[in-house]
Amino acid sequence: MFFNGLGGIVLTFSEAAILGLVQGLTEFLPVSSSGHLVLGREFFDIDTQGAVSFDVVVHLGTLFSVFVVLWQDIKPLVCALPSLFGPGSWSRRWESEGGFRLLVLVGLGTLPLVFLVVPFHDAVEATFTVPKLVAAMLLVTAGALLLPVLVRSQRDGPLTVSRVVVVALVQALAVVPGISRSGATISAALALGVKRESAGTFSFLLAIPAILGAVVFKIPDITSSGMDFGVLAAGFLAAFVSGIVALKWLLALVRGGRLWVFCPYLVILATLFLVLG
Repeated sequence: MFFNGLGGIVLTFSEAAILGLVQGLTEFLPVSSSGHLVLGREFFDIDTQGAVSFDVVVHLGTLFSVFVVLWQDIKPLVCALPSLFGPGSWSRRWESEGGFRLLVLVGLGTLPLVFLVVPFHDAVEATFTVPKLVAAMLLVTAGALLLPVLVRSQRDGPLTVSRVVVVALVQALAVVPGISRSGATISAALALGVKRESAGTFSFLLAIPAILGAVVFKIPDITSSGMDFGVLAAGFLAAFVSGIVALKWLLALVRGGRLWVFCPYLVILATLFLVLG
């Protein structure tokens, strides 16, 4: 490690790359990226100065990987944006334009984050300093991944407003580190009967406004953290590249109905941290 002008310990390039790699792999795999970053800093005894700004930067790296892998799904949403403010009936567009309908559902799915999480962001941020709580939440994630197996509903349904509201509330709960956002939202959608491919794609479309909001909200922390730009860039690039690999892999697992394969890993990791500290 090296020291900044204030004498505080900050990340080295290798540590930033390792944590960026962890972020990229775990952001999309249903094992909780935020939880792994907390436990990774604890395990490697990495100082948490500037941790929030670093977490935001590596999340931004994974956001870029979403655009790379899912651009064909994102493009209709971008094209539908002008329709939100143009003349004409929303109800007509809802019925006739798939891109517009999906854009509205993504917006609806983001509302709980805005109204339920933002007012309590300080309390949420405090949970990032409690590794044993994070480990306990990993067990919650393991249980969530088993939900689609236990609830054998017909998985050929579309995304409806009622289903999206439930998925959105689940995403709001997943701000607690240790609860996988992707795992929780995909499992909820599958348990509600949404098609597997639609459940996976919608989960990652929901990640776009969530990550963008976090970046905008934490810009002051990034500019005032004092972390070296090169260190942040190393974390960003590692998260971006590994995120592409992880996203493609997870979408394949969702299509095959195999999210549960991560349960043993989560249980073992959580138990080790809870027992050994």
